[in-house]
Amino acid sequence: MLDFIQNIFKPAAELVDNLHTSDEEKLKLRNEFAKIQAGLSKEAVGLMKAEASSEHWIVAAWRPICALALFGLILADGYGVATAPPQVYDLAQIFLSVYGGGRSLEKIAKGFRK
Repeated sequence: MLDFIQNIFKPAAELVDNLHTSDEEKLKLRNEFAKIQAGLSKEAVGLMKAEASSEHWIVAAWRPICALALFGLILADGYGVATAPPQVYDLAQIFLSVYGGGRSLEKIAKGFRK
């Protein structure tokens, strides 16, 4: 998930580099983007910690359930049982990235709780 947040700000950072302004203004804009990005990352980690510490099984199991449904659709498309639009494959790629990062942070959060 953190990679996803970083990738959101990558085009804006490149735009700042291409601006025809002073180096001081570019640095100021980069710092503002970094603050926003850090705040979003902190919120994402807080959300993952809350999910990991929840006593309700559905809160911790929603990602595997969604992954199974998504990849079940892709398998059905592969065998010709269903037709999945191209966006499903893009969603699967994003979901896999976010899911992997989320699981890693979830395990780290559990380590800190111990």
